[in-house]
Amino acid sequence: MPFDIVQYIVDHGAREWAVVRDAPGAALILCGIAFVLAWFLLDFKYSASNKLLREQVDDFRERLGLVPADSTSHSKLTHQELRKEVERFIPDLHALAERDKQGNPSNRIWVDMTREMRQASTDEAVRLVSERYADRIREESLNWSMQISSEYESGLRSKAIILRDEMLKRLPPEAKGLIVYESLPGARPLYRIAGDLQRLSLLLPTRNTRF
Repeated sequence: MPFDIVQYIVDHGAREWAVVRDAPGAALILCGIAFVLAWFLLDFKYSASNKLLREQVDDFRERLGLVPADSTSHSKLTHQELRKEVERFIPDLHALAERDKQGNPSNRIWVDMTREMRQASTDEAVRLVSERYADRIREESLNWSMQISSEYESGLRSKAIILRDEMLKRLPPEAKGLIVYESLPGARPLYRIAGDLQRLSLLLPTRNTRF
């Protein structure tokens, strides 16, 4: 189609050579317009073809498992869909956090220690009770923390990191926070991870773009 237009102009110009000879400036302008028009039409045609080809290639890559390193099942979600995915995931973090808080066996040991300390009649007796329970509390707390960390790493960590990274790809660099997702350091780490995911989800643009 673009070449037909150019050919028509050339043929018409040949038939009207006398006019072209007498007005070369106008003829050059006309030819320029024709070639620019042809260029835009060709660009439009092949851009559409390239887009279709890229979509077909991406489809085959996805079927063969040859997706880009930074592409995940969440990459094609809209902002709204990604936000909902975060909302569905946060309760899983809260559930494990509550189990960590309520099920920690050191809680029971603290209760036993406190009861014995209240029954102690001297400061020395209180000190001895404290020393006797201190090692048990440290050991039980460490074992429980390792168990919770193992559950997080095997069931929740990968998804938390994927969701975080997908949102950060769509947000400006300054949106990145200081919360560690790879492990569970410090106090109440699961609540902090959940809070950071929620913060990032609220920063996503409201425009419902699909990636």
